[in-house]
Amino acid sequence: MLDRLPKILFLLAICSLFFGWGFVSKWKEVFPYKIIEEANIAFKAIVQLNEENTGLPGGVIFWDEDNTSATPIINRYSADAGRELIFSLGSDHAYKDANAGSDYGAWIADREGTIKHAWKGFDKVWTSLENRESLSGDWGYYPVGAHVYANGDLLVSFQGRGIFPFAMGMAKFDKDSNLLWETSEYIHHWFSVDDSGNIYVPGLIKANAEMPLEERNKTLVCDRGNFYYDSILVLDGAGNKVREIDMIEVLLESDLAGLISNDHNDQNTLHTCDPTHLNDVQVLSAEQAQYFPAFAAGDLLLSFRALNTIAVLDAKTDRIKWHQTGFSNQQHSPRYHNDNKILLFDNLGGETGQGVSRVIALDLTSPSSHIVYPTDRDALSDVDIFSQKAGHIDLSSDGSRVLIAWTHAGLISEVDIETGQLLWAWTNNHAIGEQTGRLSVYTAKYINDVNFAMNAGLLSD
Repeated sequence: MLDRLPKILFLLAICSLFFGWGFVSKWKEVFPYKIIEEANIAFKAIVQLNEENTGLPGGVIFWDEDNTSATPIINRYSADAGRELIFSLGSDHAYKDANAGSDYGAWIADREGTIKHAWKGFDKVWTSLENRESLSGDWGYYPVGAHVYANGDLLVSFQGRGIFPFAMGMAKFDKDSNLLWETSEYIHHWFSVDDSGNIYVPGLIKANAEMPLEERNKTLVCDRGNFYYDSILVLDGAGNKVREIDMIEVLLESDLAGLISNDHNDQNTLHTCDPTHLNDVQVLSAEQAQYFPAFAAGDLLLSFRALNTIAVLDAKTDRIKWHQTGFSNQQHSPRYHNDNKILLFDNLGGETGQGVSRVIALDLTSPSSHIVYPTDRDALSDVDIFSQKAGHIDLSSDGSRVLIAWTHAGLISEVDIETGQLLWAWTNNHAIGEQTGRLSVYTAKYINDVNFAMNAGLLSD
């Protein structure tokens, strides 16, 4: 043992030297600080990419069977299915029309699958990154949320792949796919537009690796280094930022700091690089407000995936006035329903025999929930309805039906809310090279008001 002591001491001295120099390099920002910092950014980007399932090519499900349809499959299961047109937003070029030689970024179709209108793929909005880091120069972006205006204008939120942070921005296009404006604000996930044209969308705020919570004996710590946490960005109709609402501040001022995860061995340290994961902001309209006596027009319905929580933010005070936690697991897409209930896409809360992913209704008058769909797993088709990430719902104008986009299953379903009966479905099959693939659908919406000449999917150069 004694004859090995000099070697052990030598190794300890070398380790101490490297540790000390690492400390100095970070403090003085000298070699190898830049290399370590870039590696740390790359690591964070890789982790975030794994957390954000991004669609093509990762969002394509392929089949090997020769008899699988290489075009969308449409099934009407009931005469009670709606007659509205359906808007769909996929990932990159999520509709492949081999006959017309077109790739669609978004489209409107009737219930028989006929394309009534389409917008081009969104691959020419950003040509460079602003205040974001790329892994290796190989980066891109994909559409997530959308709002269709009556005149055919299309507002789209985007997330990035191969970049850190993942929030890419927002862009507005006219009915002919011409870019009207774009913003590179840190925008992500799904959003809504109020009656005055203001836009409410999740955003991001940069924070240090250790973020003390003011007036609380707690600290948010991200073990991967500096991180970004959520806000709500309010934009005007031209894409200009009007204000920003800090979600950590909202939780603290609403006395809901206990929703954020913590370390049981250190009660004052909250270890997380994604404290809330805000994935939707829905503004309550004056028409909807009549069904919610506890809320007011302008209140914001929020989904915090990381907290398994749905909440309503008071538009006047920026404080949480209602929330429910634990009925869903990593949910998305909460929607006001007109009988004092909230419907949402529950990604991981269902039983295996019921499809795992599901749509549930929360009752605002009592702490309870019930399953809207699927209520009977045996009655489902052989299409996998599970979507670990994303997921989107939209309600018919009379509140009787729900349109469900099972995002990474490439499937849209229409369901009767009261009975849970499957009424209609669109399976987003397309030819991808020599294979048949089912492409992701991030957003599906009912279209009730069309005041523009539609192009039947014929896109001009």
